[in-house]
Amino acid sequence: MNLALKRPKAFLALVPEGWAFFTRSPREAQILIYACQGNKLTLLEHRHSSYRNLLGLNRRVTKLFGELQFIKRQIKDYQYADTKFNYQSGKIQGVPGHVVEVKNQMDYPILMGQYVVVYQKAIPWSWYRSNENIDMPAKIIKLNITK
Repeated sequence: MNLALKRPKAFLALVPEGWAFFTRSPREAQILIYACQGNKLTLLEHRHSSYRNLLGLNRRVTKLFGELQFIKRQIKDYQYADTKFNYQSGKIQGVPGHVVEVKNQMDYPILMGQYVVVYQKAIPWSWYRSNENIDMPAKIIKLNITK
C-alpha cells in the first residue's frame, strides 16, 4: 500500500523542516564550522533562529549543512583528531596542523577554502550552571575544500 501524503504549500511555508524540528535528539552531536583566516578561526553562523538567518527564513544554513554531509562522505574516521571542546565558551584544545583535502561537488557551493569542523556531544542540561568549565570530548578536522 502506498500512502502518498500531499502537504499543502502553507504547511511547508510554516514548517519547512517538517517534523524534524520536533524529533531531533537533544543528545545529537553539536556541529560547528570555523572558517580559517590565517591563524584566526571565525565561527560560521549556523543557527536557523538567528537574526542573520532571518529567523529561519534564509535557508543558507540548511544548504551549508547539506554540503557538509556530502563532504563528510569523503572523510575516513581515522582522519579526525580527538580533542576537548566546549562550544558554549568556544574553547578548543588543539586544532590539527594536518589539512585534509576534499572536494565540494555542489553546483553553487558555500563551503570553499579552509575550515575546521568540530563534532561535540552535547553538554547534559543538568551541568548547565557549570558549562563554562566543562570540556567535552570531541572530534575535530581541518579541511581544505575545493571545487
